[in-house]
Amino acid sequence: MKKIEAFGNYSIIVDCEISHLKNWLTQQQYSAYFVLFDENTKEHCLPKLSNALPDFQLIEIQSGEQNKNIETFEIISEALLLANADRKALLINLGGGVIGDMGGFVAGCYKRGIDFIQIPTTLLAMVDASIGGKTGINFKGVKNQIGLFANPKFVWANPEFLATLPNRHLTNGIAEILKHNILSGKHLKENYIANLMKDGDGLIELVANAVRFKNEIVSSDYKEGGARKQLNFGHTFGHALESYSLKNDNEPLIHGEAIAGGMLFELLLCAELNYTSKETVAVLEKMILQYFEAYKLSNIAFHTLVDYMKKDKKNNQQEIQFALIKEPGEPCWDIPVDMALLEKTASFYIEKYG
Repeated sequence: MKKIEAFGNYSIIVDCEISHLKNWLTQQQYSAYFVLFDENTKEHCLPKLSNALPDFQLIEIQSGEQNKNIETFEIISEALLLANADRKALLINLGGGVIGDMGGFVAGCYKRGIDFIQIPTTLLAMVDASIGGKTGINFKGVKNQIGLFANPKFVWANPEFLATLPNRHLTNGIAEILKHNILSGKHLKENYIANLMKDGDGLIELVANAVRFKNEIVSSDYKEGGARKQLNFGHTFGHALESYSLKNDNEPLIHGEAIAGGMLFELLLCAELNYTSKETVAVLEKMILQYFEAYKLSNIAFHTLVDYMKKDKKNNQQEIQFALIKEPGEPCWDIPVDMALLEKTASFYIEKYG
């Protein structure tokens, strides 16, 4: 078992022992228990938990980033209201990043706040979305425009759930692990991630390392006034890419794929700013491309992405701002980038990747 004490005085447990979840729940005294899930976790994950849960009520929503919106927020809130959930109820979020973000946001708002726990079932949710207290929804096609900071009471990350994932969704979580490794300057050896993903103990170690890194950053800057901004590396361009793809592609990018594209673009930006050597960019690019394909971009698409980037919540007074790196282990943030440099970097990106 890997137990981590998180900012906000809650525990994060990374292991495969359901007894830890059951023990935590039996120590609580909630008036009612609600489990939020989607059609995927209903099939693959909920049956594994049924014996560990007290008497619980079910709330099902549809999976997918396209459903992380105000309409689904209303569906969950209405289900709680119709069940007469009071402020002593507990919401158990069983799923990936969409479930965790949505459930945490509803819990933070319903009756001005009820408790919730996170049971992440994807690698992405285990290493990123379930940690740090960010919750929210997309609004008018723009990522995470409405939300709040709300910590869970408990997080249980069971790597056994990862065996139920299609390969694409398992790989999805690697993008955030790569990001953590680049920001920390650690674990950058070739095949480090692939080797740990070969067995259960390795997966536990991989998830626990990522959780420790993110938790350390969050503990120093919960509301993202400074150091936590480094975690947005790859996300200014990546979130724009994700929003664009969701609207325009028959098979839209999922989050990790978009963030991988964002890191590739932002590494080129680092080189253009003379922050990062071209040799380092080449090494990091190779690591990313080991798991992800570069998104093919056109000039027309790029200008649409600029419109999305202008709506990014990290901006200041209409300046598009980035979290970048100088070298691995040397993050920087609040870096304004003007249109001329963005267009120049886009030209390099298009020339390189199409």
